[in-house]
Amino acid sequence: MTVQHLMIVVDLDGTIADFHGALIERVGPPQSQDGWGFEEWYKEPKQIEAANAFVADPESYRNLQLLPAAKKSIKALADAGHKLIAVTARPPGAKEITEEWLRRHFRGCFIEVHVVGPEEKVPTIVGLWPHMVVDDNQKTVEALREIGVNAVIFTQPWNWKCDPPRTNGWTHFRKVMGT
Repeated sequence: MTVQHLMIVVDLDGTIADFHGALIERVGPPQSQDGWGFEEWYKEPKQIEAANAFVADPESYRNLQLLPAAKKSIKALADAGHKLIAVTARPPGAKEITEEWLRRHFRGCFIEVHVVGPEEKVPTIVGLWPHMVVDDNQKTVEALREIGVNAVIFTQPWNWKCDPPRTNGWTHFRKVMGT
């Protein structure tokens, strides 16, 4: 039996990095996580302002925690021969911090890292011609699917309305991938 090695694009924040846990720690718990955007999560203008400031600060990304089973699963995928590429939408100035974070947690697992603005994420992914994309952003996943890219939604409270295929965490994804 021949095993196909895939090129898999993996998003970072909300997919392998617990960006939202750090945001909640800084800004406080959201009133809702229904939808994508701080105006939908927070009702108080001060919280929305603080959330936007947190996202815009490259230092916010330096010490993010890992989501459950992310490290073991990413390593297993890389060890199985899959080519992993990180593509994340982060602010200008976050590239070095992102690369250092990935080296610290996933040394040697990712063959490329792309840190882009939100409007550049879908075109960047499309230009890579991946076999698969794993992302928690419903708008990104839907845009990729519309143009024929195999995109899997990484289940989070804010994307429950997104149609399958979806993965319910890294242990589930690893089981589906057979790694």
